[in-house]
Amino acid sequence: MLDELQQLVDDLATELQRSVAVDDVAIQLLAASAHYGAIDPPRIDSVLARRADAAIVAHVRTFGIDHAVDPVHIPDSAELRTLPRIAVPLRDGSDLYGFLWLIDADPPVTPSELTMATKGARAITELLRHNAAELDDLQAQDTPLLAGLFGDDRERRDAALAAVTGPDRLGAGASLRIAAIRFRDGDDDTAEAARHAVTRSVALRQLIGPALVAPVGGYLAVVSRAGPRPPSAAWRERFWSTARAAEPALAVGLADQLPGESPAASFARAAYAADVAQRVGEFDGFACWSELGAWQLLFGLPWTAATARELHPPLAPLLRPEHRLLATTLLTYLDSGGDAAATVAALHIHRTTLYYRMDKIRDLVGSSWSSGTGRLGAHAALVLATRLAPAS
Repeated sequence: MLDELQQLVDDLATELQRSVAVDDVAIQLLAASAHYGAIDPPRIDSVLARRADAAIVAHVRTFGIDHAVDPVHIPDSAELRTLPRIAVPLRDGSDLYGFLWLIDADPPVTPSELTMATKGARAITELLRHNAAELDDLQAQDTPLLAGLFGDDRERRDAALAAVTGPDRLGAGASLRIAAIRFRDGDDDTAEAARHAVTRSVALRQLIGPALVAPVGGYLAVVSRAGPRPPSAAWRERFWSTARAAEPALAVGLADQLPGESPAASFARAAYAADVAQRVGEFDGFACWSELGAWQLLFGLPWTAATARELHPPLAPLLRPEHRLLATTLLTYLDSGGDAAATVAALHIHRTTLYYRMDKIRDLVGSSWSSGTGRLGAHAALVLATRLAPAS
């Protein structure tokens, strides 16, 4: 499909003698022609990086392109270094498949050129519509396959694994890379629309290659071949930006199948990584299991205040709401490896204040947290209790 799309884009650019680009609904680049006439730095950057800058994406969306039926004129922006543009929605009825872009400068696009561009956009829309229909058919096949792959029935799981790693899907001997995408709570129609946006994403398929995509247990599972190395930062950024283009998308967790591990266990780790990515700010919505560090210790445990207390029972009095300041102090001290100077700097307090608080902590809960496994349990309990602030 991408070869056909590139040919349509190149033919239209030759006809217009203007640069043409096509993005999907996430404003991820699918195809771009050779440069004709005026270009700007964002055009060059998007072609080289295969994605648009987030600030530019936010800017163009303010002009209502996601709901437009007719071409939309977008003025230049000195701040963003952009020339004027025209966005032609690639729309078939209520279904939006992306946008065709023209630079509207040196000279501006004429009415006859816009008519030609609109005609070309119709052919591109039909190609993307046909591709989306094929992806919908694939998801209809993927849904029972992944349900079996991640299920408890061993016979069904073995049959699903044979199909998934067969020549028609991921290929023989494939080790699995599993992404779990979480969505915001909402009505069923909104969630279904979000899942469809990701499932139909050409940019995502282009990024990960052959894949199976289907809803599984409250997540959207994306199963592809694991590469020989962990995914790069650029790969993860493109994956996350594509996933969150479906507005209700909250977080992505990623896990590569370990040797001898069942696909269900791999999916459970990916789903947990998504939970951490959603609830822990430092991950900014995307977490790989392999990079969770100490957060792996909480895998399989309910994220509740009761769990925090059970992780280190002597610490329970410190976990009450009225002692939150002391709990934060001890957590920062443990995060800093017991370094008083680093703790003082992190909390922006005087060293004497730190010593006073540490004495109060010892008076309240003793010193069971100060060495060995006690420190490990106390640290985990404080992370759960203070950073996540779970309900009792």
